[in-house]
Amino acid sequence: MNEYFFTLSFTLIPLCTALAFACITPPLGATLSLRNEILLGISLPPVGSAVIALTMFCGIPPDAYLLHYLITALTLFLVVIVLPLNVGKKQISIRRRELILGALFCIGNMLTLLFMALSPRVESHFRNILQGELLAVTTMELTLTVVFSALFLVAGFKFRGVLYAYSLDEEGLKIKEKRYTVITLLYRAAATLVITGGIILIGPLLTTSLLIIPAFLSERHSRGLDRFMIITVVIGITGTISGFLISVARDLPPAPVIVCMLVLVGLLTRFLPGGKKS
Repeated sequence: MNEYFFTLSFTLIPLCTALAFACITPPLGATLSLRNEILLGISLPPVGSAVIALTMFCGIPPDAYLLHYLITALTLFLVVIVLPLNVGKKQISIRRRELILGALFCIGNMLTLLFMALSPRVESHFRNILQGELLAVTTMELTLTVVFSALFLVAGFKFRGVLYAYSLDEEGLKIKEKRYTVITLLYRAAATLVITGGIILIGPLLTTSLLIIPAFLSERHSRGLDRFMIITVVIGITGTISGFLISVARDLPPAPVIVCMLVLVGLLTRFLPGGKKS
């Protein structure tokens, strides 16, 4: 037992980093789900991974997190702004958007594997990530992650009315709200910032899982949008803590164990009182 707690003491920073993303990533995934954009949560992490692999291939050190973050976030933001992903009149169909996002998923994974084959440094870095290891970040990076996560949570809570309207009645919001373009840009920027941070610090697998699994397992069993968002956070936090502790005890990579616990906790939340019956 003493050995377990000794080992755990060396993993507190990765655990706290994962917990910070467990607080903000599931509500983002819930919003993407409400907007029928969950494929963004599947396609953007591989694209971001490909960008990081390219920057490492070009000579940027793997531990230059801030530089990787800025380049990757800017690239993902340009992707969601430039590509025709909005559905509606004079835009594209849902089918066309799904094809574009599916192509991005394939291209992102292909480029990551290609750069891994071309560069031993890229291969070494991504091999650990693909195996589910969480990177050892510094105290400064953890502090920045916690601060920005808190800001995202506060902003999301304060402006949740606009966020819900944007998710459920975008056309109505577009008519009523003169700042619709600004809202769209802010939403896209926030999404890319969160996803980029997750890719770099906790890996694409865990980032994608936090986006999709809590929303998938709780959407049909939540009465009200506030409850839906809260339950996704509960699933994220509980699954992350329990999965991390089990992985340390069994000497396993944290990410796959956390994903298993997200599924288990998500299924258990269906039995919470007050939920919507399927």
